[in-house]
Amino acid sequence: MALKCEWFKLLKEDEIGRDEKTGDEFPYFHGLKRLAELAGKTKERITHCNMDKIVKANPTYYNLIAQVVVEVEFDDGTSWTGAADAHLGNCKDFRNHPTALAETRALGRAYRRALNIRQASYEEISEVPEEQMTGEPSGPQIKLILKICKELDMEPIDIIKKVSKRDDVIKVEDFNLDEAEQAARILNEMRAAKNKEVKKKKKKAAKEKAE
Repeated sequence: MALKCEWFKLLKEDEIGRDEKTGDEFPYFHGLKRLAELAGKTKERITHCNMDKIVKANPTYYNLIAQVVVEVEFDDGTSWTGAADAHLGNCKDFRNHPTALAETRALGRAYRRALNIRQASYEEISEVPEEQMTGEPSGPQIKLILKICKELDMEPIDIIKKVSKRDDVIKVEDFNLDEAEQAARILNEMRAAKNKEVKKKKKKAAKEKAE
């Protein structure tokens, strides 16, 4: 099992669950939310919400799917996205409220990315393996990477060179999930440092003006 990050270690006893079969620990959503607020979460918004039908040969079991995408912002200028869905096939609990569950899952993933917590939250655990749920970066995650690159006047190829050694990665859309999360983390750190420097200069200018 991978070593737990520092944020995971700050979870309280009632914010951690344990898988009875594997013994692996996982966070509960309310714990992730508390840590996100502790880390400086300032705003969260839904950027996409959709309810659709799953078309299958036998639609009697899988009928409706709720899809939600969120973006969470922090006071250091960083922002993180989370995308999730919920339907009868991947809900252990709350299956009568797929949209609410999809939103909770999406927020949980955004919180986990911001806090660098790899363990899936209880709300994300389902009959679908975790690697199938999060094996590829979401569209909003790729858009956020491109957005931050633009804000930093940075060419996407520069971040590609930093996080990927694969020859077939020629644009950020070619990232796998690991590479996308590394890129988002590096870019968010760069944006936070830039915002900090801007605030420092403004504060200095205001002080000089007052004198």
